[in-house]
Amino acid sequence: MIKIGTVFKFAAPNGWQQLQEGERYIFHGPNREELIVSGSLIKGIGTTGDMVAAQQKLFENAEQSVKKAAAHAPLRVTRPFQKDARASNVECWSLQAQTHEEDTLFYQAVCRDSRGVLLVTLEAPNTSHSQNVFEQFIRSVQIISESEALVE
Repeated sequence: MIKIGTVFKFAAPNGWQQLQEGERYIFHGPNREELIVSGSLIKGIGTTGDMVAAQQKLFENAEQSVKKAAAHAPLRVTRPFQKDARASNVECWSLQAQTHEEDTLFYQAVCRDSRGVLLVTLEAPNTSHSQNVFEQFIRSVQIISESEALVE
């Protein structure tokens, strides 16, 4: 499992090449797939209200980012931004788009915890294998428990 900070962990796609830039991971698959995973985490202290407001702002920023990326002219949204029940370990919202030629997928997800958000983007050939990679990935995302985070 790969961890982002003390909040999220996930399984990388099997056999894909991995690059890391800070807390941003970029994975390249054998068929020109690219999966980008990055986290925005809440750090510091504050009141419960401050923490809730910060988390809501992070989520809203991630949602706007996802919708803006999918609004590019070459893309057509096939599933609007909505809660995704495929992710059972974490609250997850996703948007799915593809090119007008229907040859490339552009799938995005925002996984959410009270301590931050995880942004996931997959750009890949429009195949059932690519769809499965995305689904398997969001199913792998888990929240790191407070006690597990303290062990680090």
